[in-house]
Amino acid sequence: MKANRIGYILLIVLLMLMLFFFGRPFLAYSIVLLVIIAGIMGLMLLCDAFNIHAGLTVRRSGQFGKDLPYTLSIGTRHGLLVTRSVLVELEIYNKMFNSTTYKTLLFELNDGKNDCAINLLAGQCGELNFKCRSIYIMDMLKLFRIKTKPFKDCSSIIYPKHLNVNASLSDMIRGETMTEGNMQNRKGNDRSEIFDTREYQSGDDVRSIHWKLSGKTDKLIVRESSEPSHYDVVIIPDFAHYNGDEEVNIDELNTAVAMTTAVAEQLMQKGAHFCVMIPTQNGLSEIEIASINDYERMMAQAMCYRILDKAGTGLEYFLMEHKEKYFTRMVIVSAGRYRQNLAGLENYMGITIINIVKDRQEMYIDSHEGFEIVEIPADAEETDKFHIIC
Repeated sequence: MKANRIGYILLIVLLMLMLFFFGRPFLAYSIVLLVIIAGIMGLMLLCDAFNIHAGLTVRRSGQFGKDLPYTLSIGTRHGLLVTRSVLVELEIYNKMFNSTTYKTLLFELNDGKNDCAINLLAGQCGELNFKCRSIYIMDMLKLFRIKTKPFKDCSSIIYPKHLNVNASLSDMIRGETMTEGNMQNRKGNDRSEIFDTREYQSGDDVRSIHWKLSGKTDKLIVRESSEPSHYDVVIIPDFAHYNGDEEVNIDELNTAVAMTTAVAEQLMQKGAHFCVMIPTQNGLSEIEIASINDYERMMAQAMCYRILDKAGTGLEYFLMEHKEKYFTRMVIVSAGRYRQNLAGLENYMGITIINIVKDRQEMYIDSHEGFEIVEIPADAEETDKFHIIC
């Protein structure tokens, strides 16, 4: 646009020089005409600015490593006068990785509604927030640029890549959980005691339908039963942007998120009741999982948490709150090799540490001082198979 404006001004200056040297009347008329055209163009563009409206639509979810399509729509109430192009400055914020990228989009318009389809490569998992920093419309000669009303923010969740993990629980039990505390008396599968009732949802066990109550309400009602036993397994995604003084590789972080969700999915499918404890700036966020609904809720919540700066914060919170009394097994997922001191904790529970490391080409397993250490390549693909005993 700057080049067009300079060219237009130079044309007027050239005509003024010719008028000075040659004194021809038509040169004066030409100068006046060009100035009038520019003025009219600016006024009509200002009218278009009040007439135009924009919107952004994006898929609610996507997957790491694949394209996330989104569409920028420009519409008008009465048609365009002189506007022929739109410049959009877009800000895309990843809440999990606390990172921001900026995109500048320039495309031509026609009268009526105009859609511009764009693909964004999802290079990080987590929640993405799309924010319009500014929208400018430009006239057909690209002499003027006027700011117009931005569109509303929207968001999408990028789920991690799928890892082919076969996770099973170890038969070895170390330690004994407390029978009282904050991790007891929750919903589960013990049908001897009804915890609550609710409306039937797709995927619920038909055996839990309360037929008598359903007949009275003309809706399918299911029983939610209590689980008097413990959630013996805890999963802690204890990774961060820095592991000690070393900055963690982005591939290690993305694969660590994928491994956490893969292990949780496997335990859920095998009927294990467990707890995922995600370290946040305000402590541990505890998500108890006993069904596919709990797992899906965990997935949606986990993608919205911000990865902390310091690795090992999750273990610090865990020990500070004496959570080891409520579990017999712990699974720690780390981006890079885990450097925290776990000495003495093996007396309370069995511990499996899953390290996601960039310098590993294949899976490696080692038992060391009561801990099971598993190392997974950071560039693991969906075709790779991993068997992990938790």
